[in-house]
Amino acid sequence: MTAINAIAVVRGELKAGRHGRVLGHAGPGDLVGVASVLSGSPELYDAMVTQPARVMRWRRADLQKLAEADESLTLALRKIAAAALADKPIRAVQDER
Repeated sequence: MTAINAIAVVRGELKAGRHGRVLGHAGPGDLVGVASVLSGSPELYDAMVTQPARVMRWRRADLQKLAEADESLTLALRKIAAAALADKPIRAVQDER
């Protein structure tokens, strides 16, 4: 079973891809995997480091424990996920140019 994680990029760059196709990039300040953490479903892509990077990783189980103690964390993660999902179509169009 694949672990479900949220990853914050502190430095460097990650690229997301599936079946050899690049789907997007994540750089400093970007969060990866938040939607999967909220839904409990594994990501449908792989994230690979494209240059030396420093990331912070949180396991879903750990975030769930924190969210149970502080409901505002769940709300914040939902807002982050919604913003990231809204941004994906824009980035996809920009990457195709």
